[in-house]
Amino acid sequence: MKKIVLILIVISTITIGCSKYDRTLKKIYALYTIQKYEVDGIDSLDLYKKALGLNFNFYYQEENDINCLQITGITSTGVQSHYHALWSLNEDNKTLKFRGAHLFYGLSTGPFGTGINLQWQIVRLTNRYFEIKTNYNGKEYYLVL
Repeated sequence: MKKIVLILIVISTITIGCSKYDRTLKKIYALYTIQKYEVDGIDSLDLYKKALGLNFNFYYQEENDINCLQITGITSTGVQSHYHALWSLNEDNKTLKFRGAHLFYGLSTGPFGTGINLQWQIVRLTNRYFEIKTNYNGKEYYLVL
């Protein structure tokens, strides 16, 4: 009897973990507009706007079975920008790992540039807010989408 209860507890734990992972992914998959960009606690959104567009699109590309991020839009200097990266959600549901980053148009800024592969910690994720942060070149970058 104890073995059956233990097996049921293990199965329940696995099922709950998978559903939380899937719920987190569903919250991430969306179109966002950057609201805040801080470098070491200093508002740097104007600097960001000179380099890249404001639109963040986190989506799943079914034909290749990959998660993608596209950052697009017109910079404050009038340039059409396009940045692309692949991402995965770690099993802890609190960390995004970016890889294969490529800046097609626009300017590199902070952690956004070709070949920059980082882990981003999810600070807050709701149906309305997506807050992430990372460290790059000795500085902390914080985004609110």
